[in-house]
Amino acid sequence: MRIAGGLFAESAHGDAEIKRLRDDATQASGSLSPDLRVFGDALAGALDRQRRIASDLGNLLAYVDYHTEMTDVSPRPFERAGSDPFSDNAPRGTNLKSPPPFSTYGQGSPNHMAISAASDFEARGREIRADESTAAIHSEAAVSGCS
Repeated sequence: MRIAGGLFAESAHGDAEIKRLRDDATQASGSLSPDLRVFGDALAGALDRQRRIASDLGNLLAYVDYHTEMTDVSPRPFERAGSDPFSDNAPRGTNLKSPPPFSTYGQGSPNHMAISAASDFEARGREIRADESTAAIHSEAAVSGCS
């Protein structure tokens, strides 16, 4: 969860920097150069993919944690034979959980879900590298004349 949170925070910080760069360039010259626009759009695309990876990773981990806790066979102190722990009459302050969190990868065993997520993240990594490559091609022209 720490990695997912870090990825999310980094992408938000990057988005703020791109916005600041675009604002500064617009104030200085009145418009964005085509290279600066492509540069900013490519970086924004990479950061958006990073943010979605962070979100999907966090959701996957929450989903697996939830199901691990729900399938734990240790007895719960409030449960009595024949009682429904999810009813409105369940004792308050128990260790009941809310409905399971959503995960795109929420099917199959935890290993199957992790493999699906890793494959998806790898594909997004290729897209991030393509966006970064596009940004690199336009970087020098995008920032020429900036001070």
